[in-house]
Amino acid sequence: MEKDGKQNTGAMFQCAILFGTPFVASWAATLIGHSSGIATPWSEDRLRIAHYGLVGLGVYMFASAFVLEWAFRRSADRLRTRGLDPRTLIMQSTMASAVTPSIASLFLSFVSGSVQTVYAWSAMSVVIAAFRCIRYRRVLAKKL
Repeated sequence: MEKDGKQNTGAMFQCAILFGTPFVASWAATLIGHSSGIATPWSEDRLRIAHYGLVGLGVYMFASAFVLEWAFRRSADRLRTRGLDPRTLIMQSTMASAVTPSIASLFLSFVSGSVQTVYAWSAMSVVIAAFRCIRYRRVLAKKL
């Protein structure tokens, strides 16, 4: 029983951290946007390719959440025999994949990417993270 409590505490902590990550990324992008000379600016062509890559990464990470959910549900019995809750693993992995594009856009802002791009991806990450927290609220509310 103690293992479930520790796993639930970790899930709650990770949910809180990952839910706040896009806000930190937006704040950092604002600081980066007001400073100059952090990194060598990229050309417009390289930035355009990076933005396409960011869109591809975002679509991949958001779609992979559903693939992970399907895969973990298929192997739920094997996970339970190892003492792991599949719903907690699904929530943790999909929350991590939801905030990845906001962090990637933050790194793109280091090389003269737009701060508005970070804001847009961070807003999308918060919406996805909130959806995941609400969807798996029973995992978070499990008695310790």
